[in-house]
Amino acid sequence: GEGRQLEPQELCSELREASQKLASLEEAPRLMTEEVKRGYAELEACGDRLLKAQQEQHGSFLEELRRLEQHLDQQLKAGTLTPAASSSSSAGAGAPSGGGGGGGESALVAVEDLQKHTRAELEKLASALDAETRRRLRDESTLRTELGNAIAQERNERARTLSKEREERLREASEFRQEVAMVLRAIQARERVGSGAESPTHADKLDGRWRTRTSGNIVVIAGDMLTWPSGAQLRMAARDNGGLAIDLKGSTHRAELSSDASRLVWDDGDVWTREEGAPG
Repeated sequence: GEGRQLEPQELCSELREASQKLASLEEAPRLMTEEVKRGYAELEACGDRLLKAQQEQHGSFLEELRRLEQHLDQQLKAGTLTPAASSSSSAGAGAPSGGGGGGGESALVAVEDLQKHTRAELEKLASALDAETRRRLRDESTLRTELGNAIAQERNERARTLSKEREERLREASEFRQEVAMVLRAIQARERVGSGAESPTHADKLDGRWRTRTSGNIVVIAGDMLTWPSGAQLRMAARDNGGLAIDLKGSTHRAELSSDASRLVWDDGDVWTREEGAPG
């Protein structure tokens, strides 16, 4: 059937809507960039938390070391060397009592025992701290990898979606431009007829949407311009009520309009069929 002609108010509304769609399309990359920045900020915050936990673990280790040193000083000052008691008693059983040599030897044995105990505790603390540090580093590395993969996946998905939306918007914009061109041509034709510059019987019968038989594409004819779905345009070499001619790749091709204005028969055998009713 014959396509509906847009009024000027509707045309303005369509133009505003197309402008808003293009603006939203341009906004999408900025939103994606902000999402990536938030992901990296979260990754840095996680690293800060892990560093703080490691510092706290080191602080606990140093506190335990100070506590053991204070315990050693207290035992040395008080003379209550518990580990040496059993050693001195066992040593005194087979040795004569005489002088302070035994007491000094007992003190040395007690100090050695306490040093061994301190070293064992320190080794346990160092081993635990090393294991905890390695675990946290593994967790941090895993988190970084997972977050990086998630960001890359989201970025790729956004890019694919953006590409599809862009293609759709470009297609819609191309169709919209074709419709606008048809409306403007129709308005200009009515103005020419109204001013008497062109009689109604001489009204242009070529304007409209034509489907090609060879490819099935829709070609829009508006005035002396042919527009394909891809947006490519070609200006006519000549036109009249009987048909049109175009120059393509160095050759001129002629199309004759059928008597009912429903077909364009080309000299190369192709036939274009009008998608809309012939203009009245």
